[in-house]
Amino acid sequence: MKRIPFIVLLVCSLLVFTSCEDDTEKQSTVNASKLDLAPSNTLWDFSMMLTDSSFVKAKISARKARLYTDRQESFLDTNVVVDFLTVSGNRSARLTADSAHIDNRTNNMWAKGRVIVIADSSHTRVETSVMMWDNTRRKLYSNEYVKINRPGELIEGGVGFESDEYLKNYRIFKVSGVKQ
Repeated sequence: MKRIPFIVLLVCSLLVFTSCEDDTEKQSTVNASKLDLAPSNTLWDFSMMLTDSSFVKAKISARKARLYTDRQESFLDTNVVVDFLTVSGNRSARLTADSAHIDNRTNNMWAKGRVIVIADSSHTRVETSVMMWDNTRRKLYSNEYVKINRPGELIEGGVGFESDEYLKNYRIFKVSGVKQ
């Protein structure tokens, strides 16, 4: 029987212990980063109201919301609905989207997926894949392809969009087709 020299045993033992120690440190780092990614709260059938002084600007609802308190942001998943309200409390327009991201510091929102905005008074309908709502200015923006359909007019192929939330005063930056 051959004897294994003491030095070889010592080196092998150190390698095993060192690799175990490294794995533990890596695992701790991975667990810490997972905690950073985890939401502070996850809510189902979520709804909230955005107010300005004495009136409600918008009512927002979604099937699921993930709130990140430290990062001051919220992610809304599935069936996002935003009702924009007038100062008197009447709904002026409705935005629907697949998902949305809200900056909780500014209450600005980025809606994504199949985004549709319909104005109640003019029956104007805007469709796009990404729409940003500026809470302070009460304006809608998109840098993506937009399609606008209103009574008597269909605008297809526009890229870039800016409007008030009532869809009364809007601009399309690159129009490629208008049908009457």
